[in-house]
Amino acid sequence: MATTPIQGQTVTLNLSQILPDFPFNVRSKIGKKGEEAYQGIPELAEEIKRQGQLTPVIVRTPNKQGMYPLVAGFRRYEAFTILAGKDKDYPIQATIMALDDLGAAIVNAKENTIRDGISSYDFARRCVDLRDRYKLTQARIAQEFAAGTKMDGQGLSRSYIGNLMACITNLRPEIKEGWKNGGVSAPPLTTLIGWASQTPDEQEHLWNVFRGIKTGDESCLPSPSAPSAPSLPPVRKATEGVLIAALRAVKNDAKLSETVRDAMIGSLQFALGKNKNLRLGEGKASRIVYDPRLEKERIAKEKEAAKEKERIAKEKEAAKEKALKEAEKAQEKANKKAAEAKEAADKAAREAKK
Repeated sequence: MATTPIQGQTVTLNLSQILPDFPFNVRSKIGKKGEEAYQGIPELAEEIKRQGQLTPVIVRTPNKQGMYPLVAGFRRYEAFTILAGKDKDYPIQATIMALDDLGAAIVNAKENTIRDGISSYDFARRCVDLRDRYKLTQARIAQEFAAGTKMDGQGLSRSYIGNLMACITNLRPEIKEGWKNGGVSAPPLTTLIGWASQTPDEQEHLWNVFRGIKTGDESCLPSPSAPSAPSLPPVRKATEGVLIAALRAVKNDAKLSETVRDAMIGSLQFALGKNKNLRLGEGKASRIVYDPRLEKERIAKEKEAAKEKERIAKEKEAAKEKALKEAEKAQEKANKKAAEAKEAADKAAREAKK
């Protein structure tokens, strides 16, 4: 039986007393049995069954129907539904907090971020929700997420929060869907942040290039090494798409200095295999800063020099050991002669006394 709820304390509730339909949950979905988002919940249920509930869920004070809206701990709640089966009175530990909608949304976001490491997409979605629903500034959002953590008093970076929200607001729907799904279906977050400042048409081009689809503008695409060259595996193709997108962005960025642009273009072209060496600058003014062939030769020479040094050291050590052995033999021979001479002298002295 559930204990009498006490504000701010952890109590035991019946599972049936908890209302999991929280509209502000930071996670985009928990998922159903068999879905990817559901993965890990059965294992969590087994862990709770074996070790007990180590961390209580967080609920708001009861509503008019006597139900406790769930604020944080949705995956733990789902695990308890597995353990409970049809037992509506199955006990669950819960911390009751008096929270308004804003407080509940912040607690939910922080709990998921700190405990479970939600995706950058879900975190960005929560930041946008806090901005749009509660009119919070970037600075306030950063402070709220930092409060009570090791970053308390300093806050998260406002620019980081702003960049995340720009991705949610400005990126094309298909790009956001890839970001939401994660894995190799989406570029790195740093790339997405750069795309968010581009026009929708430019984003479409970058997205198509990333996915390995040629869209007509092939100026940045690497040429195949041979007509019969095999297609790249998905991960390699995705990486190549990011490099191509970065190369195009660098070429079109008027804010970069000429020196920085040349360095970045040279590095990206080398990474794409368009140049056999890392060259900075263009035309006669360019210079090679890294050549794989010369580097290979340098490494080979260094290895050869190291081997020669090791050989000479071994020869010196062998010569030293040989000299010591010869010195020992000579000393033994000299000692033997001295002993023989002494014995002969002693014998002569004994004969003279007779």
